[in-house]
Amino acid sequence: MKRVEVKKLAIGSVLKSAIYFYFIPIILMLIGTIVVTFVLVAQDGASGYVMIPAFLIGIVFYTGLYAGIISLMTLCYNWLVGKFGGLVLTIVDVDTEE
Repeated sequence: MKRVEVKKLAIGSVLKSAIYFYFIPIILMLIGTIVVTFVLVAQDGASGYVMIPAFLIGIVFYTGLYAGIISLMTLCYNWLVGKFGGLVLTIVDVDTEE
């Protein structure tokens, strides 16, 4: 076993790996938008289609907010790691026997 301490994170790398978690709320918002659009179209007719542009605008704002928060968290980690220490990972080589 080998222990490794993470001293710095690259913002681009963190954003790429965090994108996997980004799709879960996006899919939930898409399902909610489809349901609300069907309900509004059934009640108000064509004016119910206003939810589709609202969803697209919401996705843009949510993406910006998500990327901004993740970037800020990464910058804070990089700043604080020198003062308090970083994340410690234990790495085990599965090809060798212990």
